Amino acid sequence: MLPGCVMTAFTPSLPPNDPIPDCSQVDHVYAGVHVARSYHAGGVNASFADGSVRWIASSINPQVWRDLGTRSSSRR
Repeated sequence: MLPGCVMTAFTPSLPPNDPIPDCSQVDHVYAGVHVARSYHAGGVNASFADGSVRWIASSINPQVWRDLGTRSSSRR
């Protein structure tokens, strides 16, 4: 995480609190790949389009996590 940088969006391509570091461009544009992170052990709080906030465990099934990041499930 970049010092002083607070992200309000993330990608569900990696699970919450993934050990792989975020990748950012720091030329005054904070673009890159950022996963949901938290100082809470074991998961993150995530807000949803319906206005709800839910606890998501870091151990969530990666496919379910990716599906939550779409309008409809990626499974067909």
